[in-house]
Parts: sequence; C-alpha cells; structure tokens
Amino acid sequence: MSTRFKLYLIALVALIVVAHVELWRDPDIPLDTKRRLTTLNALGWAAIILPVFAVNQWLKSKTAKTDERP
Repeated sequence: MSTRFKLYLIALVALIVVAHVELWRDPDIPLDTKRRLTTLNALGWAAIILPVFAVNQWLKSKTAKTDERP
C-alpha cells in the first residue's frame, strides 16, 4: 500500500468519525434517528470496504509464490 493511499484512507476515516460525532452532538435530531443513521452508515461502509479486503486477500493467495508440484 502506498503512503498516499494510507493518508487518503486515514483522512476518510477521520471525516467519517467527525461527522458521527457532530451527528450525536446535535440536540435537534431525535435519538432514534441518530441510531438509525449511524447503523445505516456503518452497514453501508461495511458493504463497501469488506469486499475490498476480501478481494485483496484472495489476490494475495493467488499470486503468492507456492511450491509447484511436478
């Protein structure tokens, strides 16, 4: 993973955390709505990020140097 990609990933996670903190600090939004929005956001990011990690692991296993059988 390149350094630039890591920085973008850290910035993205930081923005998501800040947005959630601000959501939960807002007194005008009902508690039930805050819970639903947080759950929806977490599920959405999980649906995006988990397949990326799964494909990455699959690719590593396919491209790894293994002992060839004669």
